[in-house]
Amino acid sequence: MDKKQKIISISILIAGMIALVVGVVFLVMKLNETPEISDGRYLVDAGEWMMEYECEGEDCGRVIWKFTELGKGTLTTNKHENDYDFKWSLRDDKLDVRTNWLYELDNNYDYRLNRDEKSLTISADGKEYRFTASQ
Repeated sequence: MDKKQKIISISILIAGMIALVVGVVFLVMKLNETPEISDGRYLVDAGEWMMEYECEGEDCGRVIWKFTELGKGTLTTNKHENDYDFKWSLRDDKLDVRTNWLYELDNNYDYRLNRDEKSLTISADGKEYRFTASQ
């Protein structure tokens, strides 16, 4: 083996070892990071989402949504005296909610989740509503 071949062989060995070390570093970093849960799973895991509003009367002042599982939930406006089922989906920063109320309602909202404040903000038709998670 001549001198030129030894230099090429050692250079390839060193480049391979550097690539191996970099790969191990990235692997360790990836294994140590906490996986972020999806928005849908976060809505379910957070429990009930409550929005308070001002009105007159004894039985008003709260809307409570509970995302019971991915794609399904219940809502109440009168402290669980009546619970209504709804189906929901998330896509492209949109929350679609189809509620089985006295008749079927189909609502589409833009949504923002603030995990630090445990809040869900939905908006449609120029109006914005803020829900807070119970957990």
